[in-house]
Amino acid sequence: MKEQLVDQFDVLMDAIPNEVALLDSDGRIIALNQAWQQFADENQLTLAEAGLGANYLDICCQASEPHQRMAHEAFKGVSEVLTGQRKSFEMNYPCQSQTAHLWFKMRVTPVPGHAGFALMEHWDVTPSAARRTLLELDRQLMKLGGRDEPELQVARVIIERLQAFYMGCRALMLISDNSASGHRILSGDDFPGTLSESLLPLAQTFMTSVLSGARPYIEDCRSEVQHSALAELLLAHGYESVWSAPVRIHQDEQAVVLLLHCRAQRPSKTDRMVINKLSRAAGQTLRRLSYEQRLRRYQREFHEVYRHAPVGIALAEADGRLCSMNPAWLKMIGLDESLMYQNTIFDWVKESDHFRLKQSWKRLLKRDQTSARLELRFDTGHREPFWVRLNASVLSEDNGASAQLVLVCEYVHQYKRLQEQLGQAEQRFRYVAQATADAIWDWDIEADECWWSPGFYDMFGLSPSHAPVDKNFWRQNIHPDEQASLFAELKEFLAGDAIEWRQSYRFRRQDGSYARVKDKGYVLRNDKGQAVRMVGGISDVTKEYELEEKLRQSYRMEAVGQLTGGVAHDFNNLLTVIIGNSELLQEEVENSDAPLERETILETLELVLSAGRSGADLTQRLLAFARKQSLEPEVLDVLELLTDMDPILRRTLGDRVEFNWDLHDSLWHVEVDPSQLQNAILNLCLNAVDAMPGGGRLTIEASNIAVSEGCSVDGEMAPGEYVLLSVSDTGHGMDDQQQQRIFEPFYTSKPKGEGSGLGLSMVFGFVKQSQGYISLSSAVGEGARFQLYLPKYEGQAAPTRLRPDHDPEVSGRLRSVANILVVEDDTMVRQYVAQVLVRAGFNVKTASCPSQALAIFERQPAKFHLLITDVMMPEVTGFELAERIQAESPRLPVLFISGYNDSTSVSQQPDRVLLCKPFKKETLLKKVQSMLSTSSYIHGNLPASAANRRGYVTDEPDWKD
Repeated sequence: MKEQLVDQFDVLMDAIPNEVALLDSDGRIIALNQAWQQFADENQLTLAEAGLGANYLDICCQASEPHQRMAHEAFKGVSEVLTGQRKSFEMNYPCQSQTAHLWFKMRVTPVPGHAGFALMEHWDVTPSAARRTLLELDRQLMKLGGRDEPELQVARVIIERLQAFYMGCRALMLISDNSASGHRILSGDDFPGTLSESLLPLAQTFMTSVLSGARPYIEDCRSEVQHSALAELLLAHGYESVWSAPVRIHQDEQAVVLLLHCRAQRPSKTDRMVINKLSRAAGQTLRRLSYEQRLRRYQREFHEVYRHAPVGIALAEADGRLCSMNPAWLKMIGLDESLMYQNTIFDWVKESDHFRLKQSWKRLLKRDQTSARLELRFDTGHREPFWVRLNASVLSEDNGASAQLVLVCEYVHQYKRLQEQLGQAEQRFRYVAQATADAIWDWDIEADECWWSPGFYDMFGLSPSHAPVDKNFWRQNIHPDEQASLFAELKEFLAGDAIEWRQSYRFRRQDGSYARVKDKGYVLRNDKGQAVRMVGGISDVTKEYELEEKLRQSYRMEAVGQLTGGVAHDFNNLLTVIIGNSELLQEEVENSDAPLERETILETLELVLSAGRSGADLTQRLLAFARKQSLEPEVLDVLELLTDMDPILRRTLGDRVEFNWDLHDSLWHVEVDPSQLQNAILNLCLNAVDAMPGGGRLTIEASNIAVSEGCSVDGEMAPGEYVLLSVSDTGHGMDDQQQQRIFEPFYTSKPKGEGSGLGLSMVFGFVKQSQGYISLSSAVGEGARFQLYLPKYEGQAAPTRLRPDHDPEVSGRLRSVANILVVEDDTMVRQYVAQVLVRAGFNVKTASCPSQALAIFERQPAKFHLLITDVMMPEVTGFELAERIQAESPRLPVLFISGYNDSTSVSQQPDRVLLCKPFKKETLLKKVQSMLSTSSYIHGNLPASAANRRGYVTDEPDWKD
């Protein structure tokens, strides 16, 4: 019967894919299919373990921990099926093969019709076992919570699940906490403590490597190189491989799950899935538990703050009803708690504040704003209304519940009363500060902060956007000559016990000028007598101070003038006698017959006459200052006078000074003595040159100006229309003391023997005698600026001509027909050359730069008979300009004018000549006459009708006939 059953088994069971074996009543394997045999071969199982004749019940009895419990369960179930006590038996069990850790399902059923025999079937259920393990893990992790340490709770579950799935292995969790506990190993109760201590530093290195992305396992500790120390320690305790998976907790805390195997093997795909999902679940649970613990701590802290807060805190519903209040709120309101819940917050607010509170409440509920801050008056009915500061914010609700508002209320009644009183006092103070023309200041000495009234900014030309905030601003703008003494005096005052402080000093305005001010302040002292605050005002007394100085100067100048006039009068009488008698004697000597005696007397008389004339010139200067000289006023064209002075000024001033003109085109006429005006301008220019020994810039300006009432630049200057002449330099300038005495006779700032001190006094006397005014503005190191105000001539007379309409004849025909192009970038030089040529009868066209000259020449190249050009100009030099023009008109003569005497730059040709600056009118005309007379170009290009044309200057595109 047994053999017949085996034969039937062999025929049928080989077609079944699962491992199937036939057991007899003793539990021995009497037959097995090919799948069973293949499994035994792949896992290197011996015949005694899984081959024919092996007794399955004996194998169960021989099992050791940790498989002993499951082996006992299998023994019982199989035995009961063989004896007919059970119809079938099923169980899952782990199986550690040579290459993998697997889970199998075993099912034992009796063979129908053959009592005592049973079929045993096995198949691989590792994936489903893994899923069940992970589901059980999630279920256990979700139950975790409470006050125990999160890491310990999670580690227990992780270790239990891993060791249950991988029976015979040991699971650990290595935690690295940078903020608190450092590094530690969490393991099961049965893991040796000594191994944990030895394993910690080595596992820490392995963990760092895994977290940085390195290989997360050691397949065989016997051949490991990178972590050899860890491998040796594990081999010493019977472990041949280790698997790991990182656990991400948060930034300061990370962990690694370690699984120690007794056999060397690499994790399979299922193994990696199990351990990775398990580590992720651990990380999520640790973060959840950490958040829950933090939330509980925050709740405890909030409750403590809520109960002991010094301000009232309450929770209100959307309709304003309160649902929670802390003790401070109840104390502030002063009502019974039961009454508080019966009313809304709107019932306690004073009616005049209802609108503001309701508007803010609506905006909060609509989420138009996240918080609101209001100062309101509460009126509970049992006490006087009182002020509170209410802060309200919306409590976010994600579950769809109606919104609630958190209210924080602070009692500020006394503060509001003080604020109102302070506001009234500050308003009165501001009104007083605005009503006065003085600059009011308030200095908090302890905080070193200073407040300035608007009058301060107006007084010194400051912008409120650059508001000074401390005393350093005040200190920095006091005149340097007065800082040391003023600060010492203020320090002594603050250290004493005086209350009132007065001082006068100079304070710098925004434009750099200084104002003379008077400062008066009162100090507030504490109970120790220390100065804590100072309040005062600054008055600008510049005008009063200047008027006092001018009055004193006027008295001084008047006295000097009377003395000067008297001395000059008596000295003139003496000079009249000396000069008159010398002339009479000279006539008699000239008729004398003694030659030797005659020559000697004539030489002596010449010395006397020379001295007398010098004395007469000196008295003239004195009389000019005393305003008693004889003037011959004429109606003058100031522009014409200044233009005529250009050559003599340039020769007089020299090359060290850059000389500039800035003249208005339509200057009004004035009625003054022309020679005295020329002398005044020359004196001012010479004075400016002396102030610039190292060179500099001198500028003469002329313009029309209308002076209105209250805008006078001089205290005595009458309103009206004036021609303003200004002479300014960039010299060393003058201090205040020098400026006060600059117009005094015989006063000079030059070294002894280098100045008479009468030049500027003569200018002062002439201007005053001509009903004009003179002013000076200067500062040390910033040059000086003299301004002459000459009254506008209101009559109808034509101005006096200062020069003839025509110069002497040069060459009749050439003068009237020659067309000359003058190119000069200096306006005054260009105008001077053009005027000289025009007065000589030539036709002149001018250009201020080479590009303009080329444009003029290209329009009518055959019209020109001579080119006069400066050498050094912008764009290109005069030489380059001449080459371009002569490329079109090769025979056109060119006269170069230059401030550099470099004749080598001009080829020695009749049609290319150099004239050095400065030059006289006669010299220029002679050069032009010479070049035109010898040029073959002009004689071949004269128009037939040219004899009747007159000279002119034009800037029009075409010549005028």
